[in-house]
Amino acid sequence: LCKDKLMTFDRFSESVPETRRASSSDIDEMLDEFGKVVLKPRFAYGAKGIHIVDQEDDVPEIDHGEYIVQRFVDASGGIDGLVKGSHDLRAILVDGEVKGCYVRYNEDSEISNVSQGGVKEAVSIEEFPDSALDIINEVNDSIEYSTSLFSVDLFFDPEGNPWIIELNSKPGLNFFGEEDLKKEITPIMEALIESFKKI
Repeated sequence: LCKDKLMTFDRFSESVPETRRASSSDIDEMLDEFGKVVLKPRFAYGAKGIHIVDQEDDVPEIDHGEYIVQRFVDASGGIDGLVKGSHDLRAILVDGEVKGCYVRYNEDSEISNVSQGGVKEAVSIEEFPDSALDIINEVNDSIEYSTSLFSVDLFFDPEGNPWIIELNSKPGLNFFGEEDLKKEITPIMEALIESFKKI
């Protein structure tokens, strides 16, 4: 569920932008319907292989069996009081509880992933909009493992509605050299230790 972006859409179709297998016909249909789409590998991570296209001539050569096509959501409006511009919010959950949060943004791109040049800043769970927490709780209720580590990545459209970008079964915990983020990682590490003790 956390690795397969198509399965994520199937499970949470009301909270994930419309997603289909990236057949040529589905790409053309979604371009006609939405004007702009995102092509991304079905199982990749770190924003690798993502293409944002708004016309058929810009569709790159891809392995259609390994890619999905997704409705583009404009996240350039930011989140009031939290971030300006293109962004995403990540909540990291350990055994069903949110233990760490941060926001990522990129002033030069619509892709905010840190591996693609984005900036990461710690935020508190109290700063998360309630609508984002509702989605996080919905996802958490669907996870059946009592011992678990995963993250939920979201962004907000211009109307202030949250959307799931993806789930991640291996959220990055590399906060070395960033003092503010180190403080945020401590509760995650402590919760993981307690989880390991239960095992």
